[in-house]
Amino acid sequence: MENKAEHDTLTQAIQELSLPCETIEEAIAVSLKLDALVSSLLKTSFAERRVGAERLQRLSMEPVDAPQVLREIGGEPFEYVAQLADELLEILQASVLDSEVPEGYDDMLDDADALRKALYEAFQDLLPSIVGQKIECKS
Repeated sequence: MENKAEHDTLTQAIQELSLPCETIEEAIAVSLKLDALVSSLLKTSFAERRVGAERLQRLSMEPVDAPQVLREIGGEPFEYVAQLADELLEILQASVLDSEVPEGYDDMLDDADALRKALYEAFQDLLPSIVGQKIECKS
């Protein structure tokens, strides 16, 4: 991807994380949005510079493990985002495995939404380093 195209694609994927989760289904959809964002990240020149073309090709063919890919591609600057992703996926996995509405459903949803918001903000902060320069967004 070219720098502007990378910026636009990643900005769109990051924007998908901007909507609050009001139901557990919306929270679960955040994991799909995160996978899409990581897939977009794998197509950037940033990712290729960080891990090399050969490793990037292998990562692109494997099932997406968002936290692991974020750690591998981004290193220490991405550790916070990877940790948030780990925590969110843990909450969502617990909600999927519990076939009944769990006690503390509202707390779980609030936690998932807080993590979604933190991911959104953290990715916005990382965007300039990923695309190599700050490009003003229309929002």
